[in-house]
Amino acid sequence: MEKQGRPRHVRFNHQDLTGRHRWFASIRPPQPSISRRDTNHGESPATSITLHAKGSAERAWLTWVVGNELMTDAEVALRAGLAGATVARSRFGTGSRRVADAGVDFTTEADVDTERAVRAVLAKLRPGDAIFGEELGASGDSARRWLVDPICGTLNFAAGVPLFAVNVALVVDGATTAAAVVDPAAGQAFGTDGVTAWQRVDDTDLPIAPTSSSRLISVNLESSYPSQVGARLMTDETIRSRFSPRCLSTTLALAWVATGQQAGYITGGDLRGSVHWSAGIALCLAAGAIVTNLAGEELHTGAHGMVAAADEDTHAVLLAALRNLGDTRD
Repeated sequence: MEKQGRPRHVRFNHQDLTGRHRWFASIRPPQPSISRRDTNHGESPATSITLHAKGSAERAWLTWVVGNELMTDAEVALRAGLAGATVARSRFGTGSRRVADAGVDFTTEADVDTERAVRAVLAKLRPGDAIFGEELGASGDSARRWLVDPICGTLNFAAGVPLFAVNVALVVDGATTAAAVVDPAAGQAFGTDGVTAWQRVDDTDLPIAPTSSSRLISVNLESSYPSQVGARLMTDETIRSRFSPRCLSTTLALAWVATGQQAGYITGGDLRGSVHWSAGIALCLAAGAIVTNLAGEELHTGAHGMVAAADEDTHAVLLAALRNLGDTRD
């Protein structure tokens, strides 16, 4: 029996679904017990894991035997997101056919095919887990549930506007323990294990951190707000004197708070268990952003909605503006 050491990097050589690239994993688990046992009848031994997880953060690092190498849930989320992004990117600008309409909103064949690619990876690497996707609904029955938003920003995607994301999140006992947000157009991929957050660049996972230096904030105007404060925030002089507000119809903008590309993000609505929001929220929290409901209280309570900010000062300014514009309490 041997103990896992301090955080280390383990290099993987598994090819992705397209067979064109090789992805790599960064392993940063808590201290599990690792034993080696002969599962191949005298051939190369596989590694089995006994992990006494006490909380959701540790459960994010539950691992399975994959060949002779370890794969974390965070790595699975990234691989699934990258597989979906490959499909979405290949279909971008090709005029993908609409398959369902709901008012101004709609779904395309590319959304469905992208979700199928994500599900294929999850089914292969985590066959016992449940999946809930925006396009294909629920499958499986497990306390471990993957949430999939194959193309967040479908209207942008269909119009040829390169602002959309593939969101994948794992929820265990109500907590998001691993997630990935992939930007197919920019070729950027971000992941979290529920504790730390990073951007994958070639064979390296680089830490990400929020900053308000851009002075950009995004307001989601496709959700409901108390007292219509969302729309009014866009023209509020106090906000405009400090920040440059904009409206981007994709949760990719939420991930940008975690990466430091935007200073803040605001949305209304009940975000609990959402395929749209769970991955971005997990990324922001792990990166160190301030995330609350619209009243500055615990997320998913009271007024619901969300204020995600790069730092305490930005968060305070946004909350003050919301309160001045209307009652954001429940």
